[in-house]
Amino acid sequence: MKDHYNIKQAAEVIGVSTKTVRKRIQSGELPAVWEDRGKGMSQWWIPMGAVQAAATTLEAIPVTRHLSPVEVAQMIQNAVREAVQQELENFREDMEIRSDQRDKKLMEAIRAIQEERRNQSAKPWWKKMLKS
Repeated sequence: MKDHYNIKQAAEVIGVSTKTVRKRIQSGELPAVWEDRGKGMSQWWIPMGAVQAAATTLEAIPVTRHLSPVEVAQMIQNAVREAVQQELENFREDMEIRSDQRDKKLMEAIRAIQEERRNQSAKPWWKKMLKS
């Protein structure tokens, strides 16, 4: 068809994947004509005007380049590293809070013991002997 694009051509013009073009045809966002030529030769044809209009809208997500396995591995490694660092930071903060609480309880216990000893030393010697 002269004034129509096939799915691959429309995807290139719009700057999206062929899957996105198929989804838009299915949802009715892009008008298309189905040409049934039989024996696996059938295809969708999208009017050029509709493709041009879709290419000017900003809602399309551009097709990005394919990533190599090494790049994917590096991205995963970086994401895991960031997550682990955040978890470690949260753990450190939690440990600081808990150690501060523990130190506070220990200081209270030490003060209570010291106060008890002061009270005992203020007693006469015979009261200390009789209590023991």
